[in-house]
Amino acid sequence: MKKKTIAKPAKEKEYVVLCDGELWLTGTRQDIIDDFNDDTEAYVKHANEIKIYELGEPIPFSFVTPQINF
Repeated sequence: MKKKTIAKPAKEKEYVVLCDGELWLTGTRQDIIDDFNDDTEAYVKHANEIKIYELGEPIPFSFVTPQINF
């Protein structure tokens, strides 16, 4: 019997939409398309100020607690 491999669904890429440096939206490609369709005029009006960036994988981060040892 052959071993079956179940394909995992690919994780959707996340994006951030900025307008003049201010956050408008974060989400998937479809989220941005839906937002555009809901308020096309805003996107057209600010076309030159809008930047869309793809977000990468989260970077693990932890805080360091300052200590004084005697």
